[in-house]
Amino acid sequence: MNGPTHNKFLDMLFPIQDLSGTIMIKSGNRYLLIEFEEILFLQGCGSYTWIYTRESDNPVLISKSLKTALKQFPISYFLRCHWSYVINLKIAHSFDSRKKLIIIDKYQIPISRRRSGFIFQFLLEHGIKDINYACHL
Repeated sequence: MNGPTHNKFLDMLFPIQDLSGTIMIKSGNRYLLIEFEEILFLQGCGSYTWIYTRESDNPVLISKSLKTALKQFPISYFLRCHWSYVINLKIAHSFDSRKKLIIIDKYQIPISRRRSGFIFQFLLEHGIKDINYACHL
């Protein structure tokens, strides 16, 4: 198979998640196999989504909206914390309830003001610490 038919065939085979904790994604003309544990967060930008990983300082760009891309990720790993951001719960290590930010490695991810109460409670239940609370102990 060559040309567009070949790409459509591969698109049908590989946009879904693998049971071993990896996802096959198409970025440009190449397919990448990324482990869920390596994904820090996703950032939506219109019809595109940036995927930030531990492995690289350069995020991977896919031509899917954040809403569409999120359907391929397991709900037990990932949480939409903002209109434009989805975080990996297994990697997030703290948040700042005053500034409404989640800290993941060197990144500060915004938290939606409207859903912040729910998200803060959810993060605390998953063992992610509020740096403001820790400072007052």
